[in-house]
Amino acid sequence: TDRMVVDDLMNERLTIKVNISFFALNCAQIELVTMDASGEHQLDVHGTIHKHRLASDGHTLIAEKRLQEVNAKLPADYCGSCYGAESGPSDCCNSCADILDRYSKLGWDNDDVRKEAEQCKRDKNKPEYSAKDGEGCIIEGSFSVNKVQGNFHVALGKSYTINGRLVHQFNPSMINKYNTSHRVNHLSFGEYSFPSQTNPLNGVEHILEKDTASFQFQIKVITTTYKDASWSLFSSGTIIRTNQYSFTKTIVPILEENSANVAVLPGTFFIYTLSPFVIHRSEHNESFFVFVTHLCAIIGGVVSISRLIVTIFVRKALP
Repeated sequence: TDRMVVDDLMNERLTIKVNISFFALNCAQIELVTMDASGEHQLDVHGTIHKHRLASDGHTLIAEKRLQEVNAKLPADYCGSCYGAESGPSDCCNSCADILDRYSKLGWDNDDVRKEAEQCKRDKNKPEYSAKDGEGCIIEGSFSVNKVQGNFHVALGKSYTINGRLVHQFNPSMINKYNTSHRVNHLSFGEYSFPSQTNPLNGVEHILEKDTASFQFQIKVITTTYKDASWSLFSSGTIIRTNQYSFTKTIVPILEENSANVAVLPGTFFIYTLSPFVIHRSEHNESFFVFVTHLCAIIGGVVSISRLIVTIFVRKALP
């Protein structure tokens, strides 16, 4: 049985689990970004999101080293050089990404520092630094967001927050080279799922033969609690709190001849809204006595109908 009530837990965090394959974008070109109506931005989500290089034939190449494994090798007071891009005497660049980010903000060329910086040499096995042209990339993992309207996306350019606004910085000549072909292997909202729950975006795939496009998935999320039919003297059943969703999609083609005047950014956008309601779903197992009662009712009905049929035939057989 299902019943719907107002959700009184709208101030909690929402966990989103993703596994998405990008067939024509290598791991250096992919940056997962989240933003929501409260103003929270998460740029290049990592730590709980991992990248895996994808060969052109579809098999996975070297897996990403987990961030904690890399950090475990560094001393607790480690402070890496920013190679001239420090913003102050105590500024540290502890990863290759930190260095490249500062160089990008200053408008400096980063080819030499990418090759020579000890942080970049240390991170050379990470997919974003070892990726090659012609490869794809899989992003998988989970992240948490405020339980308000928002979106997460992979789009062209390096993302920054400037005066509270999210900005993607990119070279316009790259627009039609940013092929957003993808397959959603898994997308779910919430830590857990209940039996028979479906995630309608799982398996959705789009392949672009030429040009590029902006894929926009409009997702409606509703919190759901599920109570199974198990019971005992000490428990009335397991309760799972999760989320269900439905979606529609908009595909905006970006043609090469119109790329200079494009009004949308090539990428894959998942735009979600949350319902203020919650569905309480529960299953019930009938007791043995209820089963026997139903069985007796069925047998009684069969007997009654059989007697009625016999009576009708007997009356027709009499002169």
